[in-house]
Amino acid sequence: MSGTRPNGGAPAAVLFDMDGLLVDSEPLWTIAENEIAASLGGVFTPTIKAAMIGQALPVAVPILLEGLDTPAAREADPSPGDADDSRGRPGHLCGDADGARRHRQQRRLSA
Repeated sequence: MSGTRPNGGAPAAVLFDMDGLLVDSEPLWTIAENEIAASLGGVFTPTIKAAMIGQALPVAVPILLEGLDTPAAREADPSPGDADDSRGRPGHLCGDADGARRHRQQRRLSA
C-alpha cells in the first residue's frame, strides 16, 4: 500500500500555510509590503514591519498606511473592494472595513 492513494492519486486535502507554521512565508509578505509601500510613494521600514507582524489584514493595512504617511497612503481606502480605484491607484487594500475602522479608532483613543 506504500505510495498509493485510495482515490486514484489525487490528494485527499490541500493545506495552504501563509502564517509561517510550516513554511516561512514572511519573506514573501515583505516583498509584497515593500511593493505596496513603493506604489504609495513610501518606504516600508522595519518599524512598520514590526507593528504589522501577526496582525490580520484589517489591522495591518491601516498600520501600513499610517506608517507610510504619504499623500497616496492618506488617500488610500483600506475598506473592501477592488485592488485599484478607477484612476489605477491602490484603493481598497483589505477585506474588513469594520476591522480597519476599529483599529483607527483604537489608535486615536490611545494617542
